[in-house]
Amino acid sequence: MKKLSIILLVAITVSNCFAQSSKYQGEQININNFHLVDFVGWNTNLEVLAHYHTDDVKVFGDGWQTVGLKSHESAMEKSIKEMPDAKVVQHTPNVASGNWTGVVGRSPQFNMATIVKWKNKKIDYEYLFYKQLSATEAAAISPSVKPIVTFTSPNDKALTLAVNVQPGWTCIMEEIKGKRTAFFIKINHSCPGKIKV
Repeated sequence: MKKLSIILLVAITVSNCFAQSSKYQGEQININNFHLVDFVGWNTNLEVLAHYHTDDVKVFGDGWQTVGLKSHESAMEKSIKEMPDAKVVQHTPNVASGNWTGVVGRSPQFNMATIVKWKNKKIDYEYLFYKQLSATEAAAISPSVKPIVTFTSPNDKALTLAVNVQPGWTCIMEEIKGKRTAFFIKINHSCPGKIKV
Protein backbone atom coordinates (compact mmCIF):
# COMPACT_ATOMS: atom_id res chain seq x y z
CA MET A 1 0.00 0.00 0.00
CA LYS A 2 1.15 3.51 -0.71
CA LYS A 3 1.72 5.86 2.23
CA LEU A 4 -0.03 9.22 2.04
CA SER A 5 0.95 12.63 3.33
CA ILE A 6 -0.41 16.16 3.00
CA ILE A 7 1.32 19.44 2.44
CA LEU A 8 -0.76 22.48 3.22
CA LEU A 9 1.07 25.59 2.13
CA VAL A 10 -1.60 28.24 2.66
CA ALA A 11 -5.13 28.52 4.03
CA ILE A 12 -7.62 31.34 3.58
CA THR A 13 -11.31 31.75 4.36
CA VAL A 14 -13.92 33.41 2.19
CA SER A 15 -17.46 33.94 3.45
CA ASN A 16 -19.95 31.46 2.04
CA CYS A 17 -23.11 32.70 0.30
CA PHE A 18 -25.38 31.02 -2.22
CA ALA A 19 -25.09 32.06 -5.83
CA GLN A 20 -25.25 30.28 -9.16
CA SER A 21 -22.44 30.09 -11.69
CA SER A 22 -23.72 28.63 -14.93
CA LYS A 23 -20.23 28.28 -16.38
CA TYR A 24 -18.96 26.20 -13.45
CA GLN A 25 -22.15 24.45 -12.38
CA GLY A 26 -20.42 21.02 -12.28
CA GLU A 27 -17.71 22.30 -9.94
CA GLN A 28 -20.36 23.97 -7.78
CA ILE A 29 -22.42 20.78 -7.50
CA ASN A 30 -19.33 18.67 -6.72
CA ILE A 31 -18.04 20.96 -3.95
CA ASN A 32 -21.52 21.39 -2.49
CA ASN A 33 -21.95 17.61 -2.46
CA PHE A 34 -18.57 17.23 -0.78
CA HIS A 35 -19.61 19.73 1.90
CA LEU A 36 -22.66 17.50 2.50
CA VAL A 37 -20.44 14.38 2.64
CA ASP A 38 -18.38 15.84 5.51
CA PHE A 39 -20.63 18.30 7.33
CA VAL A 40 -23.70 16.05 7.30
CA GLY A 41 -22.46 12.56 6.36
CA TRP A 42 -19.26 12.24 8.39
CA ASN A 43 -20.48 14.42 11.25
CA THR A 44 -23.95 12.98 11.80
CA ASN A 45 -25.41 10.62 9.18
CA LEU A 46 -23.49 7.93 7.31
CA GLU A 47 -26.46 7.40 4.98
CA VAL A 48 -25.80 10.87 3.54
CA LEU A 49 -22.11 10.00 3.16
CA ALA A 50 -23.06 6.79 1.33
CA HIS A 51 -25.52 8.61 -0.94
CA TYR A 52 -22.69 10.63 -2.51
CA HIS A 53 -20.42 7.65 -3.33
CA THR A 54 -20.65 5.24 -6.27
CA ASP A 55 -21.32 1.58 -5.44
CA ASP A 56 -17.80 0.67 -6.63
CA VAL A 57 -15.98 3.66 -5.05
CA LYS A 58 -12.24 3.23 -4.57
CA VAL A 59 -10.83 4.93 -1.46
CA PHE A 60 -7.12 5.21 -0.65
CA GLY A 61 -5.82 6.09 2.81
CA ASP A 62 -2.48 5.90 4.58
CA GLY A 63 -1.38 2.35 3.78
CA TRP A 64 -4.89 1.02 3.14
CA GLN A 65 -7.60 1.05 0.51
CA THR A 66 -11.20 -0.01 0.15
CA VAL A 67 -13.10 -1.00 -2.95
CA GLY A 68 -16.88 -0.72 -2.93
CA LEU A 69 -19.32 1.30 -0.89
CA LYS A 70 -19.90 -1.33 1.82
CA SER A 71 -16.17 -1.62 2.50
CA HIS A 72 -15.83 2.18 2.67
CA GLU A 73 -18.82 2.47 5.01
CA SER A 74 -17.29 -0.13 7.36
CA ALA A 75 -14.01 1.77 7.46
CA MET A 76 -15.80 5.07 8.17
CA GLU A 77 -17.92 3.51 10.94
CA LYS A 78 -14.74 2.22 12.59
CA SER A 79 -13.08 5.66 12.33
CA ILE A 80 -16.12 7.40 13.80
CA LYS A 81 -16.20 4.95 16.74
CA GLU A 82 -12.49 5.60 17.40
CA MET A 83 -12.91 9.41 17.16
CA PRO A 84 -16.55 10.23 18.03
CA ASP A 85 -15.80 13.92 18.66
CA ALA A 86 -13.80 14.47 15.45
CA LYS A 87 -16.36 16.55 13.59
CA VAL A 88 -15.38 18.49 10.46
CA VAL A 89 -16.08 22.19 11.07
CA GLN A 90 -14.51 23.82 8.00
CA HIS A 91 -13.26 23.13 4.49
CA THR A 92 -10.48 25.42 3.34
CA PRO A 93 -9.04 25.69 0.83
CA ASN A 94 -11.63 24.35 -1.61
CA VAL A 95 -10.20 23.58 -5.04
CA ALA A 96 -12.38 22.46 -7.96
CA SER A 97 -11.95 21.97 -11.68
CA GLY A 98 -13.98 19.65 -13.88
CA ASN A 99 -14.54 16.29 -12.15
CA TRP A 100 -11.84 16.89 -9.52
CA THR A 101 -12.12 18.50 -6.11
CA GLY A 102 -9.64 18.90 -3.30
CA VAL A 103 -10.35 20.20 0.19
CA VAL A 104 -8.68 20.38 3.57
CA GLY A 105 -11.21 19.41 6.21
CA ARG A 106 -10.54 20.96 9.58
CA SER A 107 -11.70 19.79 12.97
CA PRO A 108 -10.46 20.55 16.50
CA GLN A 109 -8.71 17.15 16.49
CA PHE A 110 -7.09 17.05 13.05
CA ASN A 111 -6.71 18.43 9.54
CA MET A 112 -7.25 16.01 6.68
CA ALA A 113 -6.99 16.62 2.96
CA THR A 114 -9.23 14.81 0.52
CA ILE A 115 -8.88 14.67 -3.25
CA VAL A 116 -11.91 13.32 -5.08
CA LYS A 117 -12.78 12.35 -8.64
CA TRP A 118 -16.51 12.55 -9.40
CA LYS A 119 -18.62 10.43 -11.73
CA ASN A 120 -22.26 11.42 -12.30
CA LYS A 121 -22.27 13.66 -9.19
CA LYS A 122 -20.95 10.88 -6.95
CA ILE A 123 -17.48 10.15 -5.61
CA ASP A 124 -15.79 7.48 -7.73
CA TYR A 125 -12.21 7.82 -6.42
CA GLU A 126 -11.24 9.28 -3.04
CA TYR A 127 -7.75 9.92 -1.69
CA LEU A 128 -7.39 10.71 2.03
CA PHE A 129 -4.31 12.41 3.46
CA TYR A 130 -3.98 12.42 7.26
CA LYS A 131 -0.47 13.66 7.96
CA GLN A 132 0.29 17.34 7.54
CA LEU A 133 3.97 17.97 7.00
CA SER A 134 5.83 20.57 9.02
CA ALA A 135 6.98 23.75 7.30
CA THR A 136 10.54 22.35 7.22
CA GLU A 137 9.41 19.06 5.65
CA ALA A 138 7.25 20.89 3.12
CA ALA A 139 10.07 23.28 2.15
CA ALA A 140 12.27 20.30 1.25
CA ILE A 141 9.75 19.02 -1.32
CA SER A 142 8.85 20.46 -4.71
CA PRO A 143 6.07 19.27 -6.99
CA SER A 144 7.36 17.38 -10.01
CA VAL A 145 6.60 18.06 -13.62
CA LYS A 146 4.62 14.77 -13.90
CA PRO A 147 2.04 14.69 -11.09
CA ILE A 148 -0.68 12.03 -10.84
CA VAL A 149 -3.23 14.85 -11.13
CA THR A 150 -3.15 18.63 -10.94
CA PHE A 151 -6.06 21.05 -11.12
CA THR A 152 -6.61 24.75 -10.43
CA SER A 153 -9.77 26.53 -9.34
CA PRO A 154 -11.16 28.99 -11.87
CA ASN A 155 -11.39 32.69 -11.08
CA ASP A 156 -15.18 32.86 -10.83
CA LYS A 157 -16.80 35.11 -8.22
CA ALA A 158 -20.16 33.30 -8.36
CA LEU A 159 -18.40 29.97 -7.69
CA THR A 160 -16.56 31.50 -4.76
CA LEU A 161 -19.74 32.95 -3.31
CA ALA A 162 -21.77 29.77 -3.88
CA VAL A 163 -19.48 27.14 -2.39
CA ASN A 164 -16.27 28.88 -1.28
CA VAL A 165 -14.06 27.67 -4.13
CA GLN A 166 -11.05 29.95 -3.87
CA PRO A 167 -9.67 31.14 -7.21
CA GLY A 168 -6.02 30.59 -7.98
CA TRP A 169 -5.57 27.58 -5.71
CA THR A 170 -3.96 24.52 -7.27
CA CYS A 171 -4.25 20.99 -5.95
CA ILE A 172 -1.53 18.54 -6.92
CA MET A 173 -1.31 14.84 -6.13
CA GLU A 174 1.87 12.98 -6.87
CA GLU A 175 4.11 10.24 -5.56
CA ILE A 176 7.16 11.33 -3.59
CA LYS A 177 9.49 8.73 -2.08
CA GLY A 178 6.83 6.03 -2.40
CA LYS A 179 4.05 8.09 -0.83
CA ARG A 180 1.11 9.79 -2.48
CA THR A 181 1.35 13.42 -1.45
CA ALA A 182 -1.16 16.26 -1.75
CA PHE A 183 -0.07 19.84 -2.31
CA PHE A 184 -2.44 22.78 -1.91
CA ILE A 185 -0.70 25.81 -3.41
CA LYS A 186 -1.63 29.39 -4.14
CA ILE A 187 0.88 31.46 -6.09
CA ASN A 188 1.56 34.94 -4.76
CA HIS A 189 0.94 37.02 -7.90
CA SER A 190 2.49 40.13 -6.36
CA CYS A 191 5.80 38.27 -6.26
CA PRO A 192 5.78 35.78 -9.18
CA GLY A 193 7.45 32.47 -8.56
CA LYS A 194 6.92 32.58 -4.80
CA ILE A 195 4.39 30.59 -2.85
CA LYS A 196 2.10 32.69 -0.68
CA VAL A 197 2.44 31.60 2.96
